[in-house]
Amino acid sequence: EKNLDNSDYSVEAFSDDMCMSRMNLYRKLQIITGQKPTEFIRSIRLKKAAGLLTHTELTVIEISEKVGFATPHRIKEKRTSPGEKGNGKYGNVLKT
Repeated sequence: EKNLDNSDYSVEAFSDDMCMSRMNLYRKLQIITGQKPTEFIRSIRLKKAAGLLTHTELTVIEISEKVGFATPHRIKEKRTSPGEKGNGKYGNVLKT
């Protein structure tokens, strides 16, 4: 989580941090989580964003910066589908 706010954090950097090759990281994450490294990084960011949306008064833009998304649309698209204002996965947390 130390690189959570770094939108440039890549699978290469993740594998370096884990002291293993990209291929070994890919294999181990597939076995343990069933996710590719990019999906794993994204899921960690989304979980953190969901917690911040639920428990803070921060805006979507502030949260997206804190969790490493260059734009806030990733958070919004996980929250609701078009036409479901406030009834998505995270409820009425955001006012759109």
